[in-house]
Amino acid sequence: GNIVIVINKVDLVPPEFVETWKAYFAQRFPDVPVVPFWVPKSGSARLRETSSVEALLDALRSLRVVKKVDGEFRAMSAGDFFGPRSGDEDLEEGEQRFRHPRTLTVALMGDPNMGKSSV
Repeated sequence: GNIVIVINKVDLVPPEFVETWKAYFAQRFPDVPVVPFWVPKSGSARLRETSSVEALLDALRSLRVVKKVDGEFRAMSAGDFFGPRSGDEDLEEGEQRFRHPRTLTVALMGDPNMGKSSV
């Protein structure tokens, strides 16, 4: 599937609550990655070094996605979209990033004020 379940702000609850939710989701959705997530205070320069960020990126890399390439839809590993980039050098003038074949779009869903911007 193309879904990752993110349990956000796990640093604010007891670890046993997080483990209970992980077990619940793993039982209900055995093929869906479940990622407990937390981030340090806003503005932290160490965000990419946070284990939950790396776990989320790993879960995203494990997915299969469908992209339109050269006019045809193709299934490919989401991991193909991760790698070093230096900016917009491969975008043609006026091209929107989300339409570019090397762009992976991720949607976050949830109720208002529940921490989506943290993710």
